[in-house]
Amino acid sequence: MRGYFSELRLLTKPPLLVEEVSPPGGNATAAGGKSGVRGDIAATTAPAAMRKRVLGGLGGLLLMTLPLWGGPATAADVPATDGVMAAPMEPLPATREEEIRQETEHAVITVHYPVFGIPALDTDTARWAREIATAFQSDISVMEPVGQVPQKSSLEAKYVIHAPSPKAVSVTFTVWSYRAGAAHGAVDIRTRSYDMGTGTRLELTDMFGSAEKALELMAVYAHADLEKRIGEETNGEWLRDGTAPDAENFSSIALLPTGVRIFFQAYQVGPWVIGPQEVDVPLDALRDAEPRMFLWGKAEPAEVSSVRKRER
Repeated sequence: MRGYFSELRLLTKPPLLVEEVSPPGGNATAAGGKSGVRGDIAATTAPAAMRKRVLGGLGGLLLMTLPLWGGPATAADVPATDGVMAAPMEPLPATREEEIRQETEHAVITVHYPVFGIPALDTDTARWAREIATAFQSDISVMEPVGQVPQKSSLEAKYVIHAPSPKAVSVTFTVWSYRAGAAHGAVDIRTRSYDMGTGTRLELTDMFGSAEKALELMAVYAHADLEKRIGEETNGEWLRDGTAPDAENFSSIALLPTGVRIFFQAYQVGPWVIGPQEVDVPLDALRDAEPRMFLWGKAEPAEVSSVRKRER
């Protein structure tokens, strides 16, 4: 197999779920409803039958699998995790939602994505939506049938939006996929961040003056945080490898008003029993990496601003 769905890891439990929370002055969209954002109302990410929110997003190629058991996961199936918090409900830019829906004899595909009214940003998210749908269709077309179960393969993608300031936005995509006849489905959680002024994608080098230092600081902070919370449930090598300061380990980062949120996939820092993990790193802990403060709506120190002007 090739494309987005070429690597699957078998799991024995569904992904981490958390209770949906409502922002001040508004209610989160009901589970199963539209996942667009209006003002400060946050998008829900769970499928229609689920009344929980699955934290996370898309952007990478590696899919992790979860058992569906003929229907959506329930909270009782979720491994216990301590210290994982729902996303803060920051003021969000107004958007509308677009949807790609394809149904064939063998598959049903639904991909939701936001439209911000910023051409470069909207082009990028629309391209991603088309690519993920096309990749899934292509991959299931070359798969050998699994059993004789008269089911269709399926894929559903939804999203959550985070806005650290009016200058930047992060879109966290979650993709659920299921191959007809298989015992397990799959979930992928990834993020994409954008400059709201230009609509261009933000990489780590755009977020920090020193991406290398940012990786180092995030690795130290994440390792300490996770060791404190899950140290007894994983071994040191597993946790050390999963938080090592390389770009792949920190490829799923959302910008928050208080700093960044790092998403660790299932099996990345420990066994499945601990579930997927998240670590929120405050901006102060990343100061030595020279964060581009304007992305967080903050003024840069005068000396840093002067250096960057000379560099340009």
